[in-house]
Amino acid sequence: MNIFAYLNDLLFGPTLLFEASSKYSLDDAVDRLRAAVISRFSLASIFREGLKGTVRSDRVCLRWKCAWHDNGFGPTFRGTFVSDAGGVRLVGQIGIPTLHRILAIFLTFGPPILLWAYVEAGIIPTFAWPAIFLALPAVIIALIVSRAYHQRDSRRIADALDNALS
Repeated sequence: MNIFAYLNDLLFGPTLLFEASSKYSLDDAVDRLRAAVISRFSLASIFREGLKGTVRSDRVCLRWKCAWHDNGFGPTFRGTFVSDAGGVRLVGQIGIPTLHRILAIFLTFGPPILLWAYVEAGIIPTFAWPAIFLALPAVIIALIVSRAYHQRDSRRIADALDNALS
C-alpha cells in the first residue's frame, strides 16, 4: 500500500462496495427505496433521522441525515439498480465523495500554509511559528476522530438500504 492510499484510509476510511438483492420488481424496489428516504421539503425532516437524497431507477445517491443537523461531509452511497436473470440488485459504493476529500485536505493543510506564508512575508510576527506546528496536528486529529462517525454513518446507510429492499 502506498503512502497516499494509507493516508486516505487513515483520514477518511475505506470505500465500501455494497450490493443488495431485492425480491421485488425494478419499479417496486425503486418505490420501496423512495419510501425509505426522508422528504426534503417537510418540517418533519428536521426531527427525523434517516436516508436523504435521490432515488431513480438509473441512479441512486443517498446519505445519512441525523436529527437536528445535516453532515455535508459524511459518506454517500452512489449506485444503480441492476436487473438481470437473477433478479433486481442495488449495486454501488459507500464512501466520502472525492470532492469532499479534496476540500477536507485543503481545509486541513491550507491554514497552516497560509499562516507560514504570512510569517515569511512579515505580515505576522515570527512568534506565530508555534501556531503553525500546533494547528496542523490538531486538525488531523479532528479528521481521524470524524472518521469514526463516518464509519458509523456508512453502517447506517447499508442497514437502511438492506431494510428498504428486503
